[in-house]
Amino acid sequence: MKTNYDRIADFLPTGYLAYMPYFVTGCSQEMLTDAQLFFGQEEHSVPGTAGQLAKVSGTVTDCINLREREGQAVAEYLNSLLVEGGTTYR
Repeated sequence: MKTNYDRIADFLPTGYLAYMPYFVTGCSQEMLTDAQLFFGQEEHSVPGTAGQLAKVSGTVTDCINLREREGQAVAEYLNSLLVEGGTTYR
């Protein structure tokens, strides 16, 4: 998305560009930091972008915190369900 942002921006109405941060959803601090830097640049930020990025940041941060808090317990539970010779979860 970052590579083709200018091309995408040429085809979308300006108001829709504020929702581009939603392409960042996931569970990665690195991706979130990169998006915050990218959309923090004036040429990538139309009115409304900061608000949408704040919402996305909250969602990604919640996911990261949940994974850190519960990830090991979930992996252990899933591994307990595997039959012999199965794959392990990490």
